[in-house]
Amino acid sequence: MGVGNHKVASFRLRIDAPPVKGSLSMRSAIKSIFILATGLAAQAAHAAFTYPDCPDAAESQFRYVPVVGSHDPTANAGANTKPMVVDPGMLEPLHLAFDSRPGDKTDIYYVEKTGAIKRYDAVANTVSLVGNAPGISTGGEMGLTGIALDPAFKTNKNIYLYMANGTPAEFHVSRFTLNAGGKLDNASEKVLLRFHRTGENHTGGAMTFDSYGDLWITVGKNAKDYPNSYNETTESLSSEGTSANLADFRGGVLRIHPDNSAQGYSIPPGNFAEYWSSKFRAAGNTTLADQYADPKKVLPELYVKGTRNAYSINVHPTKRWLAWGEFGVNTTNTYTEEHNLVTHPAYGGYPYFAGGFGAGDGTGYYELWSGAGAAQYDAAHPGLKQSAAGPINKSKWNRGPEQMPPVTPAMHTYMHGSGAGAITGPIYHYDPASTSTIKWPPHFDGSWLLTDWVQGSGNNGFKGAKILKMSDAGDRVVDSLKWFQNLNWFEPVSFDQGPDGAIYVIMYAGWHTATTGTHIGRIEYTGTCRPTVATAIGSNAAAPGAASFRATLDRISVFAVGESTVIIRDLRGRVLFTSRQTGPRELPLGKTLLRESGVYLVSLATVRGNFTRELSKP
Repeated sequence: MGVGNHKVASFRLRIDAPPVKGSLSMRSAIKSIFILATGLAAQAAHAAFTYPDCPDAAESQFRYVPVVGSHDPTANAGANTKPMVVDPGMLEPLHLAFDSRPGDKTDIYYVEKTGAIKRYDAVANTVSLVGNAPGISTGGEMGLTGIALDPAFKTNKNIYLYMANGTPAEFHVSRFTLNAGGKLDNASEKVLLRFHRTGENHTGGAMTFDSYGDLWITVGKNAKDYPNSYNETTESLSSEGTSANLADFRGGVLRIHPDNSAQGYSIPPGNFAEYWSSKFRAAGNTTLADQYADPKKVLPELYVKGTRNAYSINVHPTKRWLAWGEFGVNTTNTYTEEHNLVTHPAYGGYPYFAGGFGAGDGTGYYELWSGAGAAQYDAAHPGLKQSAAGPINKSKWNRGPEQMPPVTPAMHTYMHGSGAGAITGPIYHYDPASTSTIKWPPHFDGSWLLTDWVQGSGNNGFKGAKILKMSDAGDRVVDSLKWFQNLNWFEPVSFDQGPDGAIYVIMYAGWHTATTGTHIGRIEYTGTCRPTVATAIGSNAAAPGAASFRATLDRISVFAVGESTVIIRDLRGRVLFTSRQTGPRELPLGKTLLRESGVYLVSLATVRGNFTRELSKP
């Protein structure tokens, strides 16, 4: 993780930038840990965060509810705090996964660095031990650092764990099956990925599934930290041998499709190697294209390379935009912290570049190779200059192509100061079919939530959470809100949307120990805007009272008056149905058109705006 004693300095946000190519101090008082401050002003949302026929969302319409933690401070926290379940053994919780239950209840599976997998039962309101990851190493930042539940978890009971294996010294991504009693069956382990590890830092380990059933995995660089990243004497110290080595999993994000084959997974189309091989071939560079197509030189599981320590992850539910929070370099307060969002496979720049789109402090590119790391870099590569248009890796530890793709800048950056740890939250998805009374309102559909491990305290640091509205193409921020600054954030390390539409957060609050602040909680909406017709997606949504439609698996009901066009696509963009009509109109689909399980996108185009809804078939 590498941020245990850091504090943040300043923050700057890029809005409407041009498209691109590419140890916590202990608090003595705990009574306000778990509740949002009362009396918050009813701050109106910006234009991009409004919704037709609904009042503007305001912070006063949200509340923070503790769920499970190492201590129960209810007696000191006031009458508005719900008693939470106490897990007296909670120690270093890192990541969580969800299982929906009847009555809009959400079970939480969470992992602790020391190896425990636990389950919060939302119906019984209890915590139980599911099992312990076998054979792990827990030194430094090593341990059990990631969990994901199989998309078919309710039937197959499969879970996926990311862990640092003890002997041999490897990282493992393994699939386990829970037995009939809901406990981890260690004998069921299927190791999907195993790769070498050195040292005890920068592990990564966040995992998530997307709507295709693809599993996304962050992997830390696991090498000597900057500015000593260009070591040509000892391989285990070189970040050029990990983050910039396309024949190594470390320092990137992986994407695989788990299955029941002997290998345990297949490679989804469009990963890093395929994408960039195609780009280089189209540019006439067949030699480089062939290198990228060679699975021994560019591992086919890669989706992103050039990261330092991506410790959190989220994927847009339908557009498949990938977001991650990157713990940035910590040698000086002149560099930036990064939240990244990409719409295609990308090279993030590390260990040669860091930063984002802007030109000012905290927003621009930083040439790490000519910065604090210049002395070691020049000794390793005399005379070699680097360009963000395509860095060159001439390290003797590099087993992949020397030529990297163009650097893709970070989407959201801010000054690292004396410490920071960027944590991505969800790209929020409003589900109109959900009956949950705590789900967030449609104002935030498609918005990207962010926070930071190190919360600023009176020093203009990153405090609270930020909510960013993205452009339709996902290439820029068009509006932003800075909310929940009155919530006492205790080292938030996991920040995600539950199936009930609420936002869950793990407050880590400790380093190799538990404190009174260690817990899991959720941010609930208490307002009244919960429409059952899906929200429009996109910046061209029409005004209140404009055209709308309802989609089911066997028919489309168009309520728009006048000419309109309906198009149904699958998530790979294939057109399955097209109809032009004068509305209002009922469009029967039959029982065979949407016969496969998955998510479909139903689009309606009218003179008053374009609208897109999701339609899911179990």
